[in-house]
Amino acid sequence: AGLRITKQLGLDFEVLNADDLGLPVDPGFVIQTVGVEFAPVERIERSRLTSFLTKMTVEFPVANGRVWPYLTGGGGVGSLRQTIRFRNLPLPLAGEPRPAIFPGPEFETTATDLALTLGGGIDVRLWRGFAVGGDVRYLRLLDDTQGFDFAFVTSRVSYRF
Repeated sequence: AGLRITKQLGLDFEVLNADDLGLPVDPGFVIQTVGVEFAPVERIERSRLTSFLTKMTVEFPVANGRVWPYLTGGGGVGSLRQTIRFRNLPLPLAGEPRPAIFPGPEFETTATDLALTLGGGIDVRLWRGFAVGGDVRYLRLLDDTQGFDFAFVTSRVSYRF
């Protein structure tokens, strides 16, 4: 959603939710067992990013008025949730029984910090105020210990009243 301030300048509000980003998750500890061989365990990692952003968008005028290239940038708050879950794999029938962890433990870390974004794209007017377009954006989540960098390629549909 957005608000048009001038003909070429707009203020946009955006909620971004990206699920299962495929980031490696480091729990910050090691589980060690001495003298016992455990049943096989599968490690399942998930990460989810949710951000609330306020952006300024500047459009560049083009002669025919049908194509609207733009640059956008802004900031807000972002939350990155990373989860590690361990799941016991089926035990083989042959061999000696081994102890298993039931239920498998789950560890979760969350980082909620300042998020900054910068990008650009192009909209093509199809009919009156109706347009489609795409953009490329960079998002940086500033964590206390480390930063997280994300790049997004998105498409959009818009209508100008």
